Amino acid sequence: MGLYPKLDRCARAERIARELADRRLAAREAAWAASAAAVESMPPALLRWGTRRFDPGRRSPTVAGHTVVSSVNRGAADLSFGGAPVAFTAGFPQLSPMMSLTHGVHGIGRTVAISIRADPVNVDVDEYRQRLARALE
Repeated sequence: MGLYPKLDRCARAERIARELADRRLAAREAAWAASAAAVESMPPALLRWGTRRFDPGRRSPTVAGHTVVSSVNRGAADLSFGGAPVAFTAGFPQLSPMMSLTHGVHGIGRTVAISIRADPVNVDVDEYRQRLARALE
């Protein structure tokens, strides 16, 4: 996916939306399922071999995904810490160089904590936080 940071906001959104629609259409192809099956059938030693060769300093002009959501439901609010009941739980997913926005959604009982991290080049985090807060109200 191209991120098109040099386009104005509307043109950028339209271009990204077009690419997302194209990707969704392509994902229906059998080749995508075959690719996923190939990775799932790969021996763990081979996956580790490939992972060791990963270069975290290398950057690509495109990304596979812009937004990531990590969610953990810790279940009933029946945990304690130091003899006191646990009132909330949280996690703070890391933002990799190839992502623009991550969310952590962590719940225990009826309480949910939400965290966000954003690349300021691609996301106005203050504006996004306000929009997210309004949507969650």
